[in-house]
Amino acid sequence: MKKLFILLLSALSLTAYAQGKKTVAVLDPICRDGSVNNFYQQMVRGAMESAITVSSEYEAYDRSAFDQIQKEQAFQRTGAVNDFQIKKMGEMAGVDYVLVSEVSAYEGYLSTVIKVLNVITGKYDKSTDAIMELKPETVKSKCSEMAVSLFGMKLTNEELYNFGRIKEEGGRVTHVFILDISTDQISNVHASCECVSYQLKPDIYLQNKTNLIVTYNPNGRPGKFHKTVTVHLINGIIKKLFIEGEVIPRNNY
Repeated sequence: MKKLFILLLSALSLTAYAQGKKTVAVLDPICRDGSVNNFYQQMVRGAMESAITVSSEYEAYDRSAFDQIQKEQAFQRTGAVNDFQIKKMGEMAGVDYVLVSEVSAYEGYLSTVIKVLNVITGKYDKSTDAIMELKPETVKSKCSEMAVSLFGMKLTNEELYNFGRIKEEGGRVTHVFILDISTDQISNVHASCECVSYQLKPDIYLQNKTNLIVTYNPNGRPGKFHKTVTVHLINGIIKKLFIEGEVIPRNNY
């Protein structure tokens, strides 16, 4: 019990640091027929957790703390656990949402369903599903896309991303560029404006992929914008990525 308390205290500290972000816990995927091994199940969970971390509005709840709650309460992810139990775990963790997934494999393909449980209502707010090839790169990429779509974001490996028309009072907007290089190949990154911030995160499963998380602050910057993020590689190659859009002034809506 003492161990659980320490883990919960640590997780609560991280939540406070998130400055008002809504917290999301992620459960291990359900596999009712035993067709998906632990490697792929953890890959699906990791993809969902990574997707949450790139959002400016959500924060991933500490995995070890949530797993400990599940263990302490003897909740088993065998398919028998019900929504009430998931809601109870969410309440004990103090999170806003719980991501629940179910997977099944057949003849080289993985079927995946991801749902967002609202801890307050005990009901599912959103869900998405897909069938993909049972290959590490495909599973990681596709599950990331599925998870971020549930939180209103997108992933892309294109060099230009258009946010469209965004409200000035809406706050920062974030996009994730997928780089086909490992983090250790990058020597430097800089943005063309102080209104743009960035963060590099290596892919925890695939060595040759890096997520470049780019955030734009529209506050005090009405009108159209076009900004550049420049990535310098250790071999001298320079890669430029672009974000653009239009900020609607506060008085115009």
